[in-house]
Amino acid sequence: MLSKTIFLTTLIIASIGVLATILNVPLTRAQGYETIRINPDGTVNPSSAPIQRNGDIYSVTSDITSTSILIERNDMILDGNGHKIQGSSIGIGIYSIGTSNVTIVNITMERFQRCIRLDLSNTWILSGILFMKSGEAVWLNASSNSVINSCSIETNSGITLSRAANSNSIYNCEISGCGNGILIGNSMNNSIIDCNLTNNQYGIYLSSAYNNTIFGNKMDMNSVGIKFWLSSNNNFSRNIVSNCIDHAIILEDSSYNKFWHNTFKNTNNFPEIWDIRATNNVWDDGYPSGGNYWLYPSEDVYSGPYQNLTGSDGIQDVPYWQDRYPLMAPFTTFYAGTWDNVAYGVDVISNSTVSSFQFNPNEGPFVRFNVTGDLGTVGFCRVTIPKSLLWVDDGWTIRVGDQQILNYTSIIDENNTYIYFTYNHSTKTVTIQGTHVIPEFPSEAILLLFMILSAILVALAKKRKYKNSSPIFL
Repeated sequence: MLSKTIFLTTLIIASIGVLATILNVPLTRAQGYETIRINPDGTVNPSSAPIQRNGDIYSVTSDITSTSILIERNDMILDGNGHKIQGSSIGIGIYSIGTSNVTIVNITMERFQRCIRLDLSNTWILSGILFMKSGEAVWLNASSNSVINSCSIETNSGITLSRAANSNSIYNCEISGCGNGILIGNSMNNSIIDCNLTNNQYGIYLSSAYNNTIFGNKMDMNSVGIKFWLSSNNNFSRNIVSNCIDHAIILEDSSYNKFWHNTFKNTNNFPEIWDIRATNNVWDDGYPSGGNYWLYPSEDVYSGPYQNLTGSDGIQDVPYWQDRYPLMAPFTTFYAGTWDNVAYGVDVISNSTVSSFQFNPNEGPFVRFNVTGDLGTVGFCRVTIPKSLLWVDDGWTIRVGDQQILNYTSIIDENNTYIYFTYNHSTKTVTIQGTHVIPEFPSEAILLLFMILSAILVALAKKRKYKNSSPIFL
């Protein structure tokens, strides 16, 4: 009996050790550390911890030092209230395994080996968190459907999504001074949107990563803007990659990735692209949508899918790298509005400085913006307008300052109209006017107005019927 007990005990300890190895979770608490537990039933241990509970909301009431937080409860919010959780360069600051629907906001974390680690956890939100002076900011391991937004990261390593983490979103974050700003490893269907990645060794690193979206980010002064290793079917669009110390993009054993509408501004002597056994990658979105902007554009005298038609179109006449339709100027998107839950943007490719974009369907069927350039030079714009946002029956009316532009090029594809025109530089206002514009009110609002109007008409009809049916007294 005793030998059986010893065997079972040994088996349990070994199993726990294997699980800890798989998840890379420390089994012992760091010396000198206490742990605050938010238990599955919502209670907090120890009760003296500076965390005040009000229903599903847990508010930090003072700075927390040399203490880790273990979250075991689902469906809760931890509000830091601007306070700090500080370690001593070891351990994990906040840890959770197998939880869901947890939000952490408004807190500073510093001096941990890893500030936040989530294992097998879903639908978390990390927002408004400052990560400093630590080994790593965030590690999501086998975790899905979570959001990291509006965070500032200055740690040795930034954000890691690993081991089949999927459908997570990282957006509007500031990440600087890291080895890897964002690392996606063995993961898929994640999004990196509108982040600033500066002075990192790798702005973004994809390792065995598939079907991820990298959109609208700014990567400046990194050693390498983004590296793809054994990664396929990822989309890289509308990013700005500038001033890389080495290469803008490294592709190693990676295929079927797509790059379009990006701006590459590298001023060093290295090639912008380093291609190692990479095949079947796509570097443009076809014609007339176009490819990417590279620092040194060539001539634009011709147009058309084969660039053999007379007339400029904002696309270089000669391919660059494997980009068949390199753009003549940087690509900028201006937000026009949202209707029926669809966000619309107007894209402008221009050698001018473009500012003060305006679009309001209540004011009329036009877009308006300012262009600025050096006197004596020729400016150009190629404006991409969604056909369901603004369109014409016959022709566009284009004005630059007080001059109407009659010699312009208009190209249409399935979804957009591409308008190209030139002008003499100074500071001028451009107006592009159509004949039809998206409805001022979304369909839900129109339906609501119709229902209100119908109710009023019914009420008036009942009132009239009541009046006509009133008894007549003699």
